[in-house]
Amino acid sequence: MANWGSLCVSLFTLGFYVWTYRSKAAADRVAALEKALGDKASTGRLAALEDRVDKVEDRTTTIEGDIRHMPSASQAQRLEIALSEVRGDLAVLNERLGPIGAISERLQEFLLEEARSRRART
Repeated sequence: MANWGSLCVSLFTLGFYVWTYRSKAAADRVAALEKALGDKASTGRLAALEDRVDKVEDRTTTIEGDIRHMPSASQAQRLEIALSEVRGDLAVLNERLGPIGAISERLQEFLLEEARSRRART
């Protein structure tokens, strides 16, 4: 019985040491994680993050203001329709100006010939 008792005490001691070692290792890991989180959440880092968030908010506000002034989809469609109407009007105007341009070219040629004939007379 003494042998069995010493064996039980030895196994109990071994189990106790293993359990204590694992607990200490887990505690060390938890402490390391707490330290890492503490370093990341330091005051300077938080201030830097707050500055970045402020800058992003400012940029977002600026973009929202710019978007507010842009035309909506229906306004853009109306602008496109108006531009196509203007193109059509310009095409008609271009066709009507063609004969006027031809008349002005003929008139210029006539005036140049008259000026040459007057110079030739004198």
